[in-house]
Amino acid sequence: MAAPASLIRSIRRAGPPGAPMNRERVPEKAQSAPPAEQSAPDTRLMKAYFLLVSAGLCLSTATGIYMAYKFTRNKRAVGPLVAGVVIPLLPVFAAR
Repeated sequence: MAAPASLIRSIRRAGPPGAPMNRERVPEKAQSAPPAEQSAPDTRLMKAYFLLVSAGLCLSTATGIYMAYKFTRNKRAVGPLVAGVVIPLLPVFAAR
């Protein structure tokens, strides 16, 4: 499939790679805009929010595990629970 003629013309107008850009084709706003001094937004509030969310998730998970262990008649559930904690930690300690 051949490239459309308009694409070929725009590539030819652009010039070879590394050639200076023709300033006549650049809009005035792009040429005269001074660099804006922007400060980074304050992220402390967002970090505090996600800290509370993660603490709530950890508390909820721990409460669920406690209830599952305390109120079940089958104590064999401890094995998969321990495996679910230990197996994901193996690569962390193996990488050190």
